Amino acid sequence: MSWELLALFAALCYGAGNLVQKHIMKTENTIVYAWFFNVFSAAFFFLLFVREASFPPSYIAWLIVLLASSLYVLANVTGLEAYKHTDISVRDPLSKTSVLFTLIFSMLILKESLTINKFLGVFLLLIGAVILAWHKDPLKRISKKGIILTLINAFLMGLVAVIDKTGLAYFTPAFYGFLVFLFPTMILTPAALGRADRVKASFHKMKMPMIAVSLLAAAGYFSQITAYNLTDVSNVAIVVQMSIVISVLGGYLFHKEGDLIRRLIGALFIIAGTALVIRPFF
Repeated sequence: MSWELLALFAALCYGAGNLVQKHIMKTENTIVYAWFFNVFSAAFFFLLFVREASFPPSYIAWLIVLLASSLYVLANVTGLEAYKHTDISVRDPLSKTSVLFTLIFSMLILKESLTINKFLGVFLLLIGAVILAWHKDPLKRISKKGIILTLINAFLMGLVAVIDKTGLAYFTPAFYGFLVFLFPTMILTPAALGRADRVKASFHKMKMPMIAVSLLAAAGYFSQITAYNLTDVSNVAIVVQMSIVISVLGGYLFHKEGDLIRRLIGALFIIAGTALVIRPFF
């Protein structure tokens, strides 16, 4: 399968997962949900890697996985907490600044080139994000805490994408994905055990939505990191941002957020930016 289809499938999974996640985070504790999310996602990856596990002897490989896992824990907590302080239709566009960080880190660390198509693609994507997030009084829709949490999350996701690309030189995508979700599970387990009553209540109340989000996240992440092996990480990062189209249109349909015309205009800019990367014009 081509990297373009893999990245688009990842975007579809992430967009759908964000809609369900917004519903979950209206009531659930951030730490408890993050723990369940990683447990279920690791379980899905276990089914994928069970026949192809590889244990590289290099300690550098394991340090990379530990670093990525630690960053994902921070990204999960800040990203999930941000849902409590802003509309999904504002939070998701703002989070797309992660593509800028990915672009910068990929040039600095991976020595990827900045092409005119990447530059224009990111530019159009961010214009679309601004259109989608625009509001005559944005402070009513997003708190200062929400802005800070979302931008921290974007920075972490931009950095960890480059680390993922580096880690895939040592592991298969399936085994790497399993480890990336397993280690956060281990890190979060003590905190989850300290909230045993909330863990039980969340499982009985939200187990099906949590399983659905975890399955979508695992499928999306597997597709994304598989695409990393086929092209520049910055190319994949730009195309994956198509998830915002699903999030904002779904936010309108299911959460009654914002107006449809503005959403469609913003979505067209994002689609145009993605098209420049998938099928370069320059």
